[in-house]
Amino acid sequence: MRTRRWYKFHFPFLLSNGIITVDDNRVGPLYKHVFPPSLAPCLSFVGIPYMGFCVVLELQAKWVAKVLCGKLKLPTQEEMAYSVEQFYCQMEKRGWPKRFTHNLQHDEVEYKAWLAAQMDVNLPKLLKEATVFSLVKARSRLGDDYRDTWDVDQWMQQMEVSD
Repeated sequence: MRTRRWYKFHFPFLLSNGIITVDDNRVGPLYKHVFPPSLAPCLSFVGIPYMGFCVVLELQAKWVAKVLCGKLKLPTQEEMAYSVEQFYCQMEKRGWPKRFTHNLQHDEVEYKAWLAAQMDVNLPKLLKEATVFSLVKARSRLGDDYRDTWDVDQWMQQMEVSD
């Protein structure tokens, strides 16, 4: 039986006086997996969530860019911190360990829609439907080596036909 390979977050170069921590692979506190409330917008993390498609990373990068150039405003530090605390409370109620903080397996569609809404962007129907659940299905069908045997091009063609 193979064990899952997840990245372990570690930022030894980041001197934040304890503001940013990594606890059981939870990088935090991060507003919407990107901005630390007390250091935003000067510091941001793009690509922390896993179990999501590249679309998530692209949307995060565009969101950060628009915030940095002043086209978008973030909530207040207090509002962001409250949002993070609410998110942590929801995780605790669901019984999810800290290491699942940045797992988008159950919330990817909503998260992409939220990011797109921040920038007033309409996501194509294909991207709304292409969720991590398709990957989970492929993994259950192909086993732990699904990344090596899964035909992404064929899957994309099937998604386009279903539009």
